[in-house]
Amino acid sequence: MSFKEWFQEYTATDADQLPLDSSIIQVANSDDLDADFIEQRIRESAPGAPITKGFCSKCQVLFDNWPTLGRSSMREHDSKPDQDEDGWEYAVARDCSTFELEASTRAGCKFCAFLLQSLKDGKILDTFRKIETRLYHLDEYAMPSLSVQNWGANPSQLLWLNFPGKVCTHCNNGIASSINIDSCFLPASANCYDQQLDTLDIATNWLSTCAESHELCKSSDGTLPTRLISLAGEQPQLVLTSEFPKRPQYATLSHSWGSSNTIKLTSLNLDSFMKAIPIEALPTTFKDAIKITRRLGIDFLWIDSLCIIQDSEDDWQRESALMSSVYGGSTITIAASSSRDSNEGCFLMPPDFNGGLRARISDGGRQRVQDFRNQRAYDLSTFETHLGTRAWALQEKMLPPRTIHFSNRGAFWECRTTIASQHLPDGFPKQLISPLVRRKGKFEWLWPQIVRLYSAANLTFEKDKLPALSGIARVGYNETRDQYLAGLWRGQIEEQLCWRRLNQAPLKRPSWRAPTWSWASIDGGVGWRALQKGILETKYIDVLDASTTIYSHDPFGQVTGGIIRLACSTMAAADSLVFSKSSDEPEAKDVANIVLRAKNQEQECLIQIDCLDDFCQEDNGPIHLLPLLSGRTGLGQREKGPEGWLDMVDEMMIQGIVLRATGIERGEFSRIGCFNFYKNRSFGQEVENEERRCNWTRPKLVSIEHPALVERVVAYEGQDNFVSQKLNIESYNLILNIQVKMSSLIDISHDDFAFTTAKAQAHLTLLRMFCGVYDLFGTIHPLAEMIIKRPYTPTEAEANTNHYLRIAHYRYTLYLDLLVSIRHTPKETWPAPQWDVALMMHTHMLSPVKFANDIASNPRYSSLAGLLDIPLMALQYKLQNIDHLDDRADRQRWQAKYKGIPFDVMQIHAITGQKNIPPRMVLNGMYSRKRFKFPMPAPFSLDLSEAVKRQISFARKITATYPYDPVPNAMLLDSQQRYMKFMNLIRLNATQMPVPALDIDLLWHTHQLTPSNYLPWCNHHLGRPIDHDDTIGQGELGTGLAQTISAWQAVYSEDYLNPSPNPSSHATTPAQTTSASQPSFPPQTGPSVPTQQTPANSSQPSTQASPSRQPIAQPTLTTADKAPPPGLTLNQLNLWNYDVDRQEKHEMAAYRLHQRRSQLAVYDNQLAALGPRPTSLMKRLTDPSTRKTLEANRNTVISQIQQDIKVQDGFRCAWGRGRWPLLVQARGWGYITPTKGEFYREPQASTSLDFPIYAATWYDQNELGYYDYVSGGRGGGSAIEGGGLPVGGGCRRYIILPQVVEEVDEY
Repeated sequence: MSFKEWFQEYTATDADQLPLDSSIIQVANSDDLDADFIEQRIRESAPGAPITKGFCSKCQVLFDNWPTLGRSSMREHDSKPDQDEDGWEYAVARDCSTFELEASTRAGCKFCAFLLQSLKDGKILDTFRKIETRLYHLDEYAMPSLSVQNWGANPSQLLWLNFPGKVCTHCNNGIASSINIDSCFLPASANCYDQQLDTLDIATNWLSTCAESHELCKSSDGTLPTRLISLAGEQPQLVLTSEFPKRPQYATLSHSWGSSNTIKLTSLNLDSFMKAIPIEALPTTFKDAIKITRRLGIDFLWIDSLCIIQDSEDDWQRESALMSSVYGGSTITIAASSSRDSNEGCFLMPPDFNGGLRARISDGGRQRVQDFRNQRAYDLSTFETHLGTRAWALQEKMLPPRTIHFSNRGAFWECRTTIASQHLPDGFPKQLISPLVRRKGKFEWLWPQIVRLYSAANLTFEKDKLPALSGIARVGYNETRDQYLAGLWRGQIEEQLCWRRLNQAPLKRPSWRAPTWSWASIDGGVGWRALQKGILETKYIDVLDASTTIYSHDPFGQVTGGIIRLACSTMAAADSLVFSKSSDEPEAKDVANIVLRAKNQEQECLIQIDCLDDFCQEDNGPIHLLPLLSGRTGLGQREKGPEGWLDMVDEMMIQGIVLRATGIERGEFSRIGCFNFYKNRSFGQEVENEERRCNWTRPKLVSIEHPALVERVVAYEGQDNFVSQKLNIESYNLILNIQVKMSSLIDISHDDFAFTTAKAQAHLTLLRMFCGVYDLFGTIHPLAEMIIKRPYTPTEAEANTNHYLRIAHYRYTLYLDLLVSIRHTPKETWPAPQWDVALMMHTHMLSPVKFANDIASNPRYSSLAGLLDIPLMALQYKLQNIDHLDDRADRQRWQAKYKGIPFDVMQIHAITGQKNIPPRMVLNGMYSRKRFKFPMPAPFSLDLSEAVKRQISFARKITATYPYDPVPNAMLLDSQQRYMKFMNLIRLNATQMPVPALDIDLLWHTHQLTPSNYLPWCNHHLGRPIDHDDTIGQGELGTGLAQTISAWQAVYSEDYLNPSPNPSSHATTPAQTTSASQPSFPPQTGPSVPTQQTPANSSQPSTQASPSRQPIAQPTLTTADKAPPPGLTLNQLNLWNYDVDRQEKHEMAAYRLHQRRSQLAVYDNQLAALGPRPTSLMKRLTDPSTRKTLEANRNTVISQIQQDIKVQDGFRCAWGRGRWPLLVQARGWGYITPTKGEFYREPQASTSLDFPIYAATWYDQNELGYYDYVSGGRGGGSAIEGGGLPVGGGCRRYIILPQVVEEVDEY
């Protein structure tokens, strides 16, 4: 391209479209600069007027006439942003060629020097000069210009230099985005540093100010280094810190050794250095450090090469393990940031350099001071210096409370409170302190940034990869107490195993220094995606065990081996690894193709390998892909439709690692790479067609391990854990939709001491009793109303309930004291708690973690820690023998210890022929509110009275789910399988606690009532203890359930609330039982799960669809649909016909509700298009009448929806009440007497249940615990309540009432 063609294109292109990497700029960048021509232009541009007060005449004129932008002249330095002002006004302040800037810099202008340095910092000075040179030779004398823009409505501004003849309109456009200058408003009285202070005087002032007033910057009191350099005398000398009577103040030096032969402490010169260190033998950096330390008033200095015996491995290992306390305990660290070796020194700033300044300006006649600084001043003075590229320097930067960086940019102060430079010594108005130094936030949040910086840094000795980070790791351990594993932390190991190379090609694998699952095993920068809520939430592995073998004194230093044992849900086997030099992946850096085979099909995938050596290990064991995490990435892209851009489409990803079998032993692997598989991949661009949006992009991977070493990534295949499976790969979609297929957790039914279905039966019976106990607390004797001569009010009932709950809490603590006094006796002889005490104890144990902590941490009860479980079977025995229970021994123990405190709060009587469910209970008058005074009970970690009220709500709904007693064992076994799946879901989705259905709740509660077994079980199988959350908030019900439904569907491919018939392995399946005498029963044909309903107090029904299914077309049941399967008994046929009839009515009602909700959404969209309702009178008068019509129609539809919901509610309740007796009869549990609405069954008679009864969905987000039941009615006041207590033998008769099922004894 000729100069003229280039000029025409350059002139025609808008400045906002000319970033540094544009093709037009790159053409100019290819030119070579003529040094003589540049020098000539600089001399020609020399300022004609002398420099006064540090500025050239052009800069002084600019400051005296600073452009007024919007309301900039009215803002003070402490002004708050005006919400009514947009800001961002901009203007061109002055022309300034780069030649003129350099000429003025040489003459002494501080502002020109600062602008010139900004171009150098952005590495664009040569680009500007090449464009200026081209324009000069074309006789076009356009010059660069300086632009100023308000930073919104804040008291600060942004500056940038434009390309010659161009003006960017915003700081984020064109070349402006490459120049980062900001300027803050300061008071007119602010110091402008007209007289520059000596650098070390500034440093002394920084240190004294920090030591006196910064609370965050206190030095730690850790272990002192063994030796320090004393500077008290004329000649420095080594001293032993063990001889100091008190802790000394000392400085530390952070420096780069370089390749020069630096003076070192050795075993040979140790004695002589203890007497004197020859000052003339010290390199310049050490001499400068001594000078700085003395000027700061500090008598001791620590330099690694002079304070650690360099030829003693033992001394080096011991002292390097103290790095966190050596630097953390220092008064200050002196960093020789720009020195490449020890000979270059600390004072390297060029004479014309300017890294920031203050100037007095006049804006619209108002005077103020503004400072000017590069936004990247911090990084340029710290991380991006030569020392910042050295690995050891990162912890030398993070650990000290304060550091002075001496670089070619001058002195830069950094502590945990402020940062400053010698150019702006009072500090930067905007706090730019690194979170790594300030340690703001949790350590685990900082670790990804630490590893990203550290891994990209350089080391002289490869073996130092872990030791050079050990000081920071020790700080992390002290904060988190987490297990450290060669650069990874046990608490975040799943995400950290997904590390990958960043922005570089693979290198040769270094000598072994870490397991291949650790990023420390390779050279070069690495990183991983830190997990957060909603991002990559699905886990495919469970870490069973992890450990490393340390080399020496330092548990955070070198290692000699490491192992991680994993239980995985799935693995994909691959046949070959092929090198690929090109890829359409934007982040690909020398990736590889891997071939997966399944069902005689092949699929090539892209992976990222860790090291080049991994290509060369042919035929060295099969290769596997192990997925670790999946989910949303937090990115997305928009699809372009015919009417414009549509909603954002979330980017989805599965990430994992690539393993190669070591061949040493079965199940042992080494890592050779990693992969990321994407769906809806976002490249920062919008999508313009459906095809691209739906296609999954080609995946990428990373790699793992050295086969000859003792470290493993094990796919555990034990019976109690996940089974490793080969992934069935047929296409990308199958690769990218990996489903977790759980084999099993440990079968809880085998853990007889902790849990059995018999205990579940006993627990259900106990729940019925507790409901009766709680109800009794709110009542008084019938004579009381005669005495008070007025009705008993709900307020009085509530007060009565609270009184007896406090008594129960008090008696619970007495019961614990009683157990403490007899704890050395056999546990089976301990007294079972009374009913009110059992209610409290039961509630407390349903939070096993809190319960265990309460018992163990209370000196009064700590001797019972790990011993207490709720005695379910003993309590059931008490119920079953309530007529003739002999509890004299328990009474005697109680009365011997607690004289004057009655043993019973209530007396319980089972009267033959009475319909008391539970049997009649009478409160003991001795415990009445007026007669019994008791001290406040000992507090626990939760309010037991309130917890009881919540648990009773659960108990009512659980018993309503099982309205018969005993429950068929097959049903409990089926629910137990679902409970195991539920606990597995907790393990796989640790960040989101799933919501239990009621059948799961019964099993979960029962398991929790044995905390001595439950908590170890949770720790072993789930990795953490789990409490049942009985305090779930109103707003969380719908969201939590929707997430659980989605997670369950993803993991098990079944509907959580309305699963298809799937009899447990313990029951006989329909296919196995089909015969003429015992026909099979069809799957349950109850109603489709209804859409999520609107809270009763909501003014507007929800328009969101339920996560369950809903009809979208008018339903029609065909004759074939209604036809019953062959072989049904008469009772089963009646149930079939009943269900078909109700199903048809329900689907039609649901269809009408769906249609009206759809119409409501249409009205809402139309109203939204009209905008908000006008507020002023005139605008309302002109508001289109369409709005009124739409609002009227919308209100009508809302009213119809609310009515439909009420109809649906009543319909479902009627369904449950009508279906239950038919189900009992169809199952063979009893026989209906049609005229009386009664049925009979023999005691314990039950048959296997072909399908379970499950809670269908949450009914109402507004009230905790309202459920719909496909076959149980609605929970709450109008529910079918649980059906009674087993109180003796004989035939049982059940009476079917409209709302209650009661059980009566007949003898």
